[in-house]
Amino acid sequence: GNIDVALQDAERSEALQQKSPDLYVLLADILQEKKQYQEAEKYLSQSMLIAPYDGSAFYVKAMLQARQGDTLASLANMHRATELNPRLLRAFQQGTSLHLKIKQTDQALQFNNIAIQRFPNVSDLYSERGDIFRTLARPDTAVFFYEKAVSLDPTSTKPLLKLINLNLELRAYNKALTGLTKLQKANPTYEHINYLIGYCYEKLGDYPKAREYYNISITLNPTDQQTRYGIWRVRPQSERYTTDDNASEHDAQRDHTLDSTRFKIDLLKPRTITNLRPDSLVKAKI
Repeated sequence: GNIDVALQDAERSEALQQKSPDLYVLLADILQEKKQYQEAEKYLSQSMLIAPYDGSAFYVKAMLQARQGDTLASLANMHRATELNPRLLRAFQQGTSLHLKIKQTDQALQFNNIAIQRFPNVSDLYSERGDIFRTLARPDTAVFFYEKAVSLDPTSTKPLLKLINLNLELRAYNKALTGLTKLQKANPTYEHINYLIGYCYEKLGDYPKAREYYNISITLNPTDQQTRYGIWRVRPQSERYTTDDNASEHDAQRDHTLDSTRFKIDLLKPRTITNLRPDSLVKAKI
């Protein structure tokens, strides 16, 4: 993932008179990631002159077109890349994303089906399948494939985040809380993690626990207004729970504190009788 170092190494290889088409494709790929499109196109053209049927070259060409806004041409080259190289996983992933981007859900699903058949144990493919079914307004099916993605790669936080967000939308707070607990173990410093856990506890009715996590969140980020709202929401409920837990203790203390010798008790006075004048505007009817 260090693009700058990769570019330096690739340029050093070129300086050592390495003129293979793979190197030119690699340079074009790196340069298009850095948004240096004109230089990328030059290397890509040299590569395709040497090896005109290289699937990786068509993939890079498709990415260049996608980044410059030509989605349809990009899809055509992405399909061409998978035909020339059926093991080119990135082409399947990017092709699915492009189809989904322009609302071609059927084609995205078809492309994803082929990818899963060829790469049945790749977590990201099931996560992308969940995205497709979420777009199709089938959240239960999307949850199933997000869970499949998480089970295949428990260390990846990307599908886990998608699963948590969808469960929050579906108000499945128990499942969301389970996912947040896993996320906290994997990444304790994840932004808003304590707020989200507190929010789930709040929705589940465990107000003291919710307040506990809200307090942790506000301690770590005192300017988080969202967490402050959460604290204000649960404060009355959490105080009520504390009062209920200590009710027996208060009852025991009450017998000792309510002593008539310590307090001045004012007797209730009866109401005074007020004579109202007759209303001169009201005439009696005889």
